[in-house]
Amino acid sequence: MDTDQEPDLQGWLNRILLIDILQMLSLSGQTGALELSQGWNTRSIFFQEGRLTYISQGARPLSLGELLMKSGQITQQQYDFLAQRARQTGSSFARLVVDSGLITPEDVRACAEQQIEEAIYSLFLWRDCAFRFYCGEPETLDLENALPVDISSERLIMEGTRRVDEWSRLSPIIPSLRMIFHPAVPFEYAAEDQLDRLEARDQRILSLVDGRSDVIALAARAGMTRFDVMRSLAALVNSGLIGASLPSKPQIIELFKLLLETIYKKLTLFGYTPVARQFEQELNTFSQQHGLKVRMYTGAVTLTDLDTLIGATALIDLYKLFMNIQMNYFSKTLPPEVSQGLLQGLYHYASPELQELMRLYDFYSPDGTVAYHGFIE
Repeated sequence: MDTDQEPDLQGWLNRILLIDILQMLSLSGQTGALELSQGWNTRSIFFQEGRLTYISQGARPLSLGELLMKSGQITQQQYDFLAQRARQTGSSFARLVVDSGLITPEDVRACAEQQIEEAIYSLFLWRDCAFRFYCGEPETLDLENALPVDISSERLIMEGTRRVDEWSRLSPIIPSLRMIFHPAVPFEYAAEDQLDRLEARDQRILSLVDGRSDVIALAARAGMTRFDVMRSLAALVNSGLIGASLPSKPQIIELFKLLLETIYKKLTLFGYTPVARQFEQELNTFSQQHGLKVRMYTGAVTLTDLDTLIGATALIDLYKLFMNIQMNYFSKTLPPEVSQGLLQGLYHYASPELQELMRLYDFYSPDGTVAYHGFIE
C-alpha cells in the first residue's frame, strides 16, 4: 500500500474489537487493506468488495507441504518429488499429495485450518493494537508473504467469535502457548477406564505429551490446530492425566546469548564489521524499548535477563521477535551466502539441552540450517 496515503479509517483496538472492524468492512462491501500494528508486529488484511482475500504477515507462511513435513506425515524426499511434479505438470501440490495416497483430503483441510489459524484467528486475541484502513486496490501485494483466504468473511467472523469465547475459558489453564506439559503417569500406565472416556483427539495428544514440547510444538507434531490442542490439553489437565510446567528461563537466556554472539562473530568474519556493530546497537535499543536487561558490548553479552521479572514464556516471544526482525533485515540487505551462513552449523556445536530448545522453538530446520519462518504470531 502507499505509505504516503492517509488512512480512511484508523483507531485503537481496545474496547473496539477486531471482530467489529472486520464485520463493518465486510457488510459495507469495502475494497482495501486493513493494517494492524502491535509494537513491531504488523499484519495486513486485504478486502475485495467485502470479502477477505489475503492476509500478509512478517514472514512467509508455511506451505501445505512444509506443514505436512513438520507433522511427520510426509518426508523431505516425498515433498521434493511432489513439489517438482507440481512445477512440471502445473497441478496443485494438494491434489498430487492426495492422489499419491500419502494423505487424505481431511489432512489437507486440517493443514488449511492450521494456516488460517496462525495467520488470522490469533489476531482476534490482539489488544492495545493500532489499526488503519486504506480504501482502494493496493498498489502492490507481496504474494510470497501473503496467505490466500478461501473462506467467507461471515464464517471467519463467526469462528473467530467462538474461539475468543473459548480461549477466555481455557486461558486460566493454559495462559501461554509456551507452556510445557508432562504426563502425570506414563501413557502406558494410565488407568484404562480414564483412557476409554477420552476422545480420540485427546488420546492422541496424551500420547505426544513428553515434558519437553509446548502447545505450538504439540500442534505441529499432531498436525492439528493450536486451538484444538489447547482444548485437548485442558481436558487432560482437568482429568489429572497431565500437568503443566514452564520452560527453563536460564536455558532460554543461554540460547539467546549463543545466538547473539554467534551472529556478531560471523558478521565480523564475513567482513561486515559495521553491520555487526549495528546489530549490537539494534539489540540494545530493542532491549531498552521492551524492558529487557540483555546488553552487548563489542560482540559479548555483558548483561542478561536472569534477574528480570519477565517470565520464560514472554522472553521466548521477545527473543524470537528480535531474531525475526534482524534475520529478515539480513536476508534483504546481505548476500544470500552471508545471511544464510550466520547461524549455519550452530546446532551441531550446541549442548544437547540447547539443541532441544532450538528444535522446540523452531530455531532449527531439517536441512541443518536455522529456521525463521512463522516467528511473528
